[in-house]
Amino acid sequence: MKLLRLSYQDLASGLSIDYCDFFPDLNLLVGISGAGKTSILKAISNLKRITKGASVNGVKWDVEFLTNDHVRYHWLGEFEVKKARSPIKSDKDEVNSNDGENKVSIIRETLLKYQEVLIARNQEVIEFKHSKTPKLPSYLSTIELFNQEEDVFPVRQEFNKIIFNPLRFAISYSTFDKILRNYEYNEYNSLSELQSSQLRISDKLLITYEKYPDTFEIIKIKFF
Repeated sequence: MKLLRLSYQDLASGLSIDYCDFFPDLNLLVGISGAGKTSILKAISNLKRITKGASVNGVKWDVEFLTNDHVRYHWLGEFEVKKARSPIKSDKDEVNSNDGENKVSIIRETLLKYQEVLIARNQEVIEFKHSKTPKLPSYLSTIELFNQEEDVFPVRQEFNKIIFNPLRFAISYSTFDKILRNYEYNEYNSLSELQSSQLRISDKLLITYEKYPDTFEIIKIKFF
């Protein structure tokens, strides 16, 4: 999956992300604390949750992306805003959950494949390929409702491929030396062996930095 453009608003909290255009191959989010890097990642994470049936209070989204087969999709929609029953919320009383009264309805949703409208939805009706469907749960996205349809399944499949794996690079020199002196880490005598290993990405980068500095410089240039 390659994200092309993203717009996301949380109408319940006031969070707003203007349109973000993404590069085709690699994107690096850089900025001071509070600039919105985590918010963008959280928005993408919530979209993944929505494709799997989550009901997320007050969220409005507009996303365009390419599948691995280079098929272009445009998906946009909006959940209603529902006030919490109590000003103090606990995990059990989270408006964004899918339990009982806390489910929120989608008030509009559209899915396009290339520029063709596959699904058009409002509070009254859902049309799939220009045909009205029977009454369906209002709190489930059409990606969830029609996930077995040939033209819709790739959307859910692509979002399911997204993996959130935050790396921790705060490491001391003593830990660095310990890693490099460990036989388990020194046994990789080529880049191909290191690449195919089951080591964490952060460990692979440490070993590359020490044993293959030219390659590490290429990686660094690609990121920065």
